[in-house]
Amino acid sequence: MPRSFMPALLVLGLSSPVALASPESMIIHNTTNLISNAFVDEMPGPRPTLPHSTSKVSWFIVQGGCRKHKTEACPAVFKMAIDKAKPIVVGTLYIDIITGVITPVHLEGNGFTIDVDAPGEITISAD
Repeated sequence: MPRSFMPALLVLGLSSPVALASPESMIIHNTTNLISNAFVDEMPGPRPTLPHSTSKVSWFIVQGGCRKHKTEACPAVFKMAIDKAKPIVVGTLYIDIITGVITPVHLEGNGFTIDVDAPGEITISAD
């Protein structure tokens, strides 16, 4: 293949829909002893993540929960001990509902840490 085609193929590959595809699911790995959940606009996510488990929520459901945030990243407040009288707020992650990119990639709060593993995937751990 001629070298002159290489830059065009690189640009095409980087701008293709595959490169910008949404994840299939939001995946949450909870390595703590407490139940966790994400809250968007004060509404809890459909599937809390039990202690020492992994939950998956269809990306279609994530997009539905974030429907008010189409032009910006969707703010999701992560809380621990949601089954207790006073849940513990870890902090807010911002989810790009098109690409699945989550920021910040590392968040610490109230004795817990959330790390972004990949688009649409996080791990929650106790400090």
